Amino acid sequence: MTAPNLKDPAERRAYQRELRRVGRPLRLTGIAFLLLGLLLGVARLIWWPPMPVAIPLAALVLGAINMLAAIGLKTVYHARRVKGD
Repeated sequence: MTAPNLKDPAERRAYQRELRRVGRPLRLTGIAFLLLGLLLGVARLIWWPPMPVAIPLAALVLGAINMLAAIGLKTVYHARRVKGD
């Protein structure tokens, strides 16, 4: 990989598009888990109080872990790309 030329506006936009694709499945999975945790939490409060608190909490934690993993993956990719590895 070559280092991106961030001084050229066209190449900078292309690199931004490239960075958006890095970790996208992880980010989308994280968002899905966060929404699932939110829905489970609301369902527990309104319709199903006997549900253990750990179930919506586990979905929220999985979502947060996926989001953090995506951020880390994107950061490592950017650092390696700028370095030229």
